[in-house]
Amino acid sequence: MNNLTPEYQDVYLKKIEKQIRWSIFIAILLIALVLISYFLHFNGGFHKDQDKWGTFGDFVGGTLNPVLAALAFYWLTSSIRLQIQELRDTRGVLEETASHQREIATLEGKNVQTQQQILELQTASLTKQLQTAEQQQQQIAIQNFENIFFELLKTKNDAIQDISFHTKKSSLNSATGFEFIKISGKDAISRHLRAFKETDYGKWEDYYNNNLINSFSSYFRICYQIVRLIDDNTTLASLERFKNKDYSIKQKQYFDIFKATLQQSELEALFYNCLYNYRTYKKILEKYGIFEPLVNMGSEKSLRFIKEHAYMYDISAFDRNKYFLKYFEEIRKIDLNLNSINVYSSISFLEKQGLITVFYPDGVTKKLGGKEFPIEYSDFYNLVLMKIKLYKKTISDYELALKVCEDINELKIIKRNVEDLNNQVKILAEIDCLESIFYLVKYSIDFNEYIGFNKDKLTS
Repeated sequence: MNNLTPEYQDVYLKKIEKQIRWSIFIAILLIALVLISYFLHFNGGFHKDQDKWGTFGDFVGGTLNPVLAALAFYWLTSSIRLQIQELRDTRGVLEETASHQREIATLEGKNVQTQQQILELQTASLTKQLQTAEQQQQQIAIQNFENIFFELLKTKNDAIQDISFHTKKSSLNSATGFEFIKISGKDAISRHLRAFKETDYGKWEDYYNNNLINSFSSYFRICYQIVRLIDDNTTLASLERFKNKDYSIKQKQYFDIFKATLQQSELEALFYNCLYNYRTYKKILEKYGIFEPLVNMGSEKSLRFIKEHAYMYDISAFDRNKYFLKYFEEIRKIDLNLNSINVYSSISFLEKQGLITVFYPDGVTKKLGGKEFPIEYSDFYNLVLMKIKLYKKTISDYELALKVCEDINELKIIKRNVEDLNNQVKILAEIDCLESIFYLVKYSIDFNEYIGFNKDKLTS
């Protein structure tokens, strides 16, 4: 029935209703005909005799029962047929519904997938937006940093012009024969460094407090603000980092820009200024390898004043500077357990032997080192051996002279010389700190200061 169109279904139902009405009409008509026939042919009234009523009932029942039973059977089978049809229709509807439900479920599944895809696209879009926003914030932060950074570099260059050095030169136009002149800028820094090295100031701090604090203090503070600005910037620090380094590539790039603005005299001034004080400042300079360009200073005389205190900085302060990498490798060979009295007495003896020399930077203070001192320990050791060999040859010559000498006074002098040379040979052969002395002299390092620094380093 469900296969029929709605119009045919209505016609079919109306037909059944019509058949039902006709069946009822037929049943009523048959009942009426039976009753009429009975009363017409058999006594036209109601009897009081019970037997007559039984006959009447048998007649009516026998006449109507087959017809009514046939009608009932017909409608029973029609009802069953309708129920079967309805069940088929219901099953069809259920199957249709199930099919629709499956289609709906499929569509809903596709809808869910579509929603997930839309959600993924939205998530990707939001992620890109966040990344773009972060990049924009990062660029803004970097631009703000650069504005301050380059402004500070400009301020540093301006501050250099405020540094001055007063000196005098010969002048024919002056009554005294001298004319006082004022030198400014980076040349003034170089002049101050030279004056420090050639005066009797024991430490830079003393010279700085007496001669430089007014003009240099602003310059050093600006430099400090620049390196702190680089080191403390969280945006730069969050970018790609070097392996085994605690700073980013960008931080190193900006620090190298700052370092590139420093001339040798400025680097040397920073070296002295942070030598004993400003621990935070010193650590930042060490961290980024501020003193790497010191390898290009050129003259050994200039570098000597750096290398005698370079060990007070961490090796990282010199980055990939080959000279100072070798410097730190070699000073580790200095034996800290040696007796300082024995070391200094041996140095004094070697100086008397002409194997090492000293210099007086301020005309008074005595420092280790020499103009023609050997570069490698093996060369120095060979000089000592040659000295011993020379003394032994001289002793051999004296001993030959003793055999032919007849003058008593001359014999005494020769014997005294032989005894003295033997003693010197013995002392040279017994020096057990020769390698440590070599590196102390090579780098003009004071042994007691070196020991004291390493002890403080261990306790800090």
